[in-house]
Amino acid sequence: MHRRVVGTAIGGALRAHLVRGGTLIGASAGAMVLGEVMVVPGGDMQVRPGLAVVPGVLVLPHYDEPRGDLVNRVSEQVGSDISILGIPACCGVLPSNGEMVALGSRDSWRFTAHGGPSVIPHA
Repeated sequence: MHRRVVGTAIGGALRAHLVRGGTLIGASAGAMVLGEVMVVPGGDMQVRPGLAVVPGVLVLPHYDEPRGDLVNRVSEQVGSDISILGIPACCGVLPSNGEMVALGSRDSWRFTAHGGPSVIPHA
């Protein structure tokens, strides 16, 4: 999927939209591609560049609870400056004033190199 957006005409159009002050909202794979890096779905869970609309973030959509095995496989491939966001289905995370705010009825999680999992505060 990353090859279908990053470095393509649609990726350029999305970036131009942002430069003009536009807003992008992504759900599921759409949220994944907005991060600085993203996991390419499949068995090997390889991390590749995203659009970097949300710098310093990698999104794991449809995430239900802290699953160390998945987070460990992904975190081994990213730098310590990347936060991994685990976001459940029908929920979201909104960057607001330099902080992350959870939306929806279930907890979203943040994983960083500097600490264990933490629940993202709700609005």
